Amino acid sequence: MLSPDFREEMTALRQVERLGFSAADVRHIVLTHLDFDHAGGLDDFPHARVHMLQQERDYALQQKTWLDRQRFRPRQWSTRGNWIVYPSRVGEPRFGFDAVRQLQGLPPEILFVPLPGHTHGHAGVAIQHGGGWLLQAGDAYFWHEEMDWRIRAARPACACTRR
Repeated sequence: MLSPDFREEMTALRQVERLGFSAADVRHIVLTHLDFDHAGGLDDFPHARVHMLQQERDYALQQKTWLDRQRFRPRQWSTRGNWIVYPSRVGEPRFGFDAVRQLQGLPPEILFVPLPGHTHGHAGVAIQHGGGWLLQAGDAYFWHEEMDWRIRAARPACACTRR
């Protein structure tokens, strides 16, 4: 849709290889959502278990609209048998969210945080690091200042819509 410039050296597989690992070394992929620009390289890791919210999988597979067929590309998902899905509304209250949960086979320092909106089953990935937590939000917001309540209160519009 946006005519992205494909550069093989920027693919996840090539980046993993530059770190000295192979595709077979990747055992788990924690996916925020199934848009093609986030899930397009899943087939490069045929042995990895792919974690996602059930609502994301179910909605993406329906291919209901023209936009769905552009953003969700099932032909990129030949390893669907490796997917592990989690109910969206099951988990513990944490960080101000209702259903944060641990993932099968991963340490408790990696958590799923449902963030529906960008897609129906969109999720964030919280990672405990040092004395705090990092959140990989995966397109949950467009501009970093949207997450700062002081700025958001003063200028609630997304930066991309301001003129």
